[in-house]
Amino acid sequence: MSFVLHELTCTNWRNFQHLRISLGDKTTVLHGSNAVGKTNTIEAVQMITTGTSFRKPLLTQMIYHNENAARLCAVYEDELHSVELACNISTHSKTYLKNDKKCSVSTLCSVMPSVLFSPDDLLFVKQTARYRRSEIDGFGILAHKGYRKLIKTFSRALEQRNNILKLPLSDSDILHAWSVSLAHGSASVVAARLKLINHLYSKACEVYHTISPAEQLEIKYKSSIPLIKDLEHKVEEPYMYTPQSLSSLSKEDLVQSYLDAFSQKEQEELRRQVTLIGPQRDDIEFYINGIPARTYASQGQQRSIVLAWKLAEVLFIKELTGQNPILLLDDVMSELDETRRLAIMEFIQQGIQTIITTTNLSYFTKDILDRAQVVNMNEKQS
Repeated sequence: MSFVLHELTCTNWRNFQHLRISLGDKTTVLHGSNAVGKTNTIEAVQMITTGTSFRKPLLTQMIYHNENAARLCAVYEDELHSVELACNISTHSKTYLKNDKKCSVSTLCSVMPSVLFSPDDLLFVKQTARYRRSEIDGFGILAHKGYRKLIKTFSRALEQRNNILKLPLSDSDILHAWSVSLAHGSASVVAARLKLINHLYSKACEVYHTISPAEQLEIKYKSSIPLIKDLEHKVEEPYMYTPQSLSSLSKEDLVQSYLDAFSQKEQEELRRQVTLIGPQRDDIEFYINGIPARTYASQGQQRSIVLAWKLAEVLFIKELTGQNPILLLDDVMSELDETRRLAIMEFIQQGIQTIITTTNLSYFTKDILDRAQVVNMNEKQS
């Protein structure tokens, strides 16, 4: 049997001096007025399950006013075992523990990761390319152990190459060496990113079809360089590819594509003193029935895309680990219409432990509320 997050305890966390919540095996609804700490509770679960916060706060911002440290503790149970994870937060560091022994972030994720769906995510389709890259790579880090290292290696090579380009008299040998290093780093990131997108794409299409059966969702990867050679016709910018069309590319192919592109762009990059191509410039584009969703899709269609993408993340983690992640829904019910709310509620009936925040219980049917653990957060303030 899979683990279930049974209990969450927060000490000197955000607006709580002390908070203890027992969570339902399936659905927990955190109900209460605004500013009582519902989102802070969701953030605590995300921190203890992934080691990160969607708010990207300073450490001091996570600690209760006038206190020096905070502590989060989560108890997981299955039919035979109990596991306790903790996160100790001081003004200068975070420490993770499993059963009172220090552990890594990857250990937290290996017990039971989480997927967050918040109102900010509803802008995923219309947001900037930087935002979409960050979201995709962030999920990659959660889903794959080696993804974080790939990003770090690439980022270091990019920084060093940019530093060389800024020198008044750049040494061509040193620049070439870092171009080679960056080509390998870029190829590794793009290969991992494409593999991830391919998995999510197939699952997102399935979910989207259940929400809007008459519409077809499509995703294309927008590259800063041409990734496929020897085409009958010259490919012009922007370089747009379906994930499937790139699935047969080897890492060696990608490395050579970047080496060629760096060579062609070198003089311009020296003039502008910055690397102009690479995965830090790439993007993904969504289409509905062949029409660009960012420009032409309705708000409802764009929200269906985001909903399908987030639920695809849940399905992918289940496929990867054999266990459902915790689904965190932070005040999204108020942002969705009835059709999309019902799609979410039908989805989580597949045995997915879900924590939902809301100010309005009328978004849920009586049957759902009867089977859920409903927590009145107005009574949890400290």
